[in-house]
Amino acid sequence: MGPRRILIVLAALAAWGGCATAPPAPPPAQALHSIATTNQLPPDTALAFEADSMNLRPPTDVIKPFVPEREDCDNNGVPDAIDIREGTEDDLNHNGIIDACEPDTTLPANPHNNQWRTLRAAQDTSYFWAGFQNRPVDDGGEIVAVRYTVPGEGARVRLDVFDARGFLVATPVNAEQDGGAYESAWNRSGADGKVLKPGMYRLRLTVDGRTYVRRVRWAL
Repeated sequence: MGPRRILIVLAALAAWGGCATAPPAPPPAQALHSIATTNQLPPDTALAFEADSMNLRPPTDVIKPFVPEREDCDNNGVPDAIDIREGTEDDLNHNGIIDACEPDTTLPANPHNNQWRTLRAAQDTSYFWAGFQNRPVDDGGEIVAVRYTVPGEGARVRLDVFDARGFLVATPVNAEQDGGAYESAWNRSGADGKVLKPGMYRLRLTVDGRTYVRRVRWAL
């Protein structure tokens, strides 16, 4: 190939290279900013306080000082509301407080009420009440207090105790008694002298052939 032809080929290559598209230039580098300087919303300090488990406020207890569902004023281990519902304690005025703990001393089950003694003058019926009491040790300790009257000239009196299954487990009283008002205590022991296990018990008083039933319960 002669020198002239070589020059023509070089010129053609140069012209073709000038028509090719050059790659785009990279964008200019952007400056990096610290996170602390970015546009952020101010922190919600109240939310942060609530989220901190060390600062969580305990739930407010809305329980009132006296709550029948929790009170156990006779200390038998059973809430008073259950005693009232199951008939193991009286609530004659329907205020949710068992009568044994009422300030109203006119209620028959109140320990300071002695009006029940006047019922001994009745000729054809008897008054009977029984309830669990947690007394000082010197006064008997945990017992079942019993009140009843024997009307008229006297009668045969029998007090039987049955467990929840209906079995006779004790007979604290079985004697001829003169007419009058009687107040005693059953130490919760069975026929073998041992204290019966916690549960529901039915006390049946029989006076001159007439029967009266009370239920007592303890869970201690």
